[in-house]
Amino acid sequence: MPTNKQIENDPAMKQYFDSLPPYVQENIKQAGSDICSLEELKSCAQNLMRGQN
Repeated sequence: MPTNKQIENDPAMKQYFDSLPPYVQENIKQAGSDICSLEELKSCAQNLMRGQN
């Protein structure tokens, strides 16, 4: 399943995404939401990680 196109096309977002734990990456991929900025990506990832603790 491809990740969000914006993540793939933005080197900073891609680098951050690749640094995330696998379960967070998978959740973001499966959500299929349109993440438009690095700030949105970070917020989404932090919310997912907070929910797992």
